[in-house]
Amino acid sequence: MSEIATRLQSTVTETEIRGCSDRPNICGKEAACRSFENNTSKCVCPHDLSSPTSDLKCPNRLTVSLTPRIINIIVPSSANFTNTTTALPKTEQVNLLYNIN
Repeated sequence: MSEIATRLQSTVTETEIRGCSDRPNICGKEAACRSFENNTSKCVCPHDLSSPTSDLKCPNRLTVSLTPRIINIIVPSSANFTNTTTALPKTEQVNLLYNIN
């Protein structure tokens, strides 16, 4: 077997676990149970809906840094910005007259 075929074969370790809706912990810590309209369910990785590996890991994980970082917010220039807020209407005094018999 060629070296490329050997490497490709070793990376195909996905497994499919079905019927997980009644067993919430069967998908492991990284995967989640996804239910379908036809009353079936299976374990999937929440980031890309792929199947988890045989050890219940999600290979394409999105990680978040533990240290906070600055998020640059780009404010559009005033030439391209339209203010869509609407002022409240003026209040008016309303006098109601009732006939009480």
